[in-house]
Amino acid sequence: MKRLLPLVLLAASAFGADDSLVVIREGEPTYTVGSTTETGAYAEARVRSDPGYATPGDYVVPAVSLGVVPPVQIGAESADVLGLRLGLPYASHNNVEGLDLGLFATDTAGDFTGLQLAGFYNGVGHTMRGVQAAGFINDVKHDVLGVQAAGLANRAGGFVEGLQIAGIANLGRDMPGLVGGQLAVFYNSANLMEGVQVGLLNYAGDIEGAQIGLINGATSVRGLQIGLFNATRRLDGVQIGLSNYIEESGLRWFPLVNASF
Repeated sequence: MKRLLPLVLLAASAFGADDSLVVIREGEPTYTVGSTTETGAYAEARVRSDPGYATPGDYVVPAVSLGVVPPVQIGAESADVLGLRLGLPYASHNNVEGLDLGLFATDTAGDFTGLQLAGFYNGVGHTMRGVQAAGFINDVKHDVLGVQAAGLANRAGGFVEGLQIAGIANLGRDMPGLVGGQLAVFYNSANLMEGVQVGLLNYAGDIEGAQIGLINGATSVRGLQIGLFNATRRLDGVQIGLSNYIEESGLRWFPLVNASF
């Protein structure tokens, strides 16, 4: 009976039931989520005051959600999904936790936790925890805690802790910081970074770690730059390349190897 209650809630919502409908599992603590009351660790996690969590949805779609094009899908766009979501070709919900598969695209307005795979595009409106893989683009508006892999580009608007891998570019110039790595065929960008950038063109505001590419540029480097052309305003480390430039140094330009400590 306990397992049937979320389904009752979903069915009631789909047929226009009263917004005040409440589901309570006997013997478990309850939490208010939107206009409903839920129980269990998942509900607790989603309503805690941690600012890293997005606003909870109106209810939870359990086990499996199937979408064609919103609103032709299981669960309204305001609902949360816990389990498996299949977008054939596209589905859109609030928070999603589990396995997310989109033939064309996936869209999560709030938080995503788990594994997200799409033929073209993955979009998360708040925080992504886990792994994203898309044929073209991954776009997360806030934090990324995990891995992004895309055929074209990855973008994060918040803090990144993990790895970004892209066929063309990793776009993180507006994000507050990155701990981990960026790997792209063409272009990597980050603001504050601890880790490694590998690509033809690498840019970072302040980086502690290494840049390896054809052209490397940064405001401040503490570590290593290896490339054909290396440039930074401040360096606490070594540059190796054909042309090495340090703006704030007694020896601003030097070929092959330059250093400042």
